[in-house]
Amino acid sequence: MKKDVESKIEKEDPQLSLETIKKVEIQVAERIAAANEQAEKCAEAALKNLAKLKDEIISNARKERDQLYEKGMKEARESVEKRIKSAEKEAESLKKTGAAYIDEAEDYVLAFILGEEKIVKS
Repeated sequence: MKKDVESKIEKEDPQLSLETIKKVEIQVAERIAAANEQAEKCAEAALKNLAKLKDEIISNARKERDQLYEKGMKEARESVEKRIKSAEKEAESLKKTGAAYIDEAEDYVLAFILGEEKIVKS
C-alpha cells in the first residue's frame, strides 16, 4: 500500500498528491477507529466472560461447601447415634447388674435408717 501511494505521488502533480495523502490518512484513521472499536468489543466480551466465570466459581464453591457441610453433619449424626446406642447398652447392662444387688442395698439402707447393725451379705 505504501509503495502504491509513493508511486502515485511521484507521477501526479502536487495538488493531486496532497489529495491522495489526505485520502490515505482518512483510510488509515478509519482503520484505526475500526480496530479500536473491535478492541473495545473484545475487552467488553472478556469482562463479561470474566464476570460469568466468577459467578460460576462462586456458585460451585457454595454448592461444594453445602455438600461438605451436609456430609459432615451426616457423619456427626451417625457418630452420635452410635454413641447413644452404646450408652443405652451400657446403661441396660448397669441396670441388670444393679438389679442383682437391689435387695441387698434395700436391707443396708433400712438397717442404716433404723440404726440396726446388720451385716450385709456379699
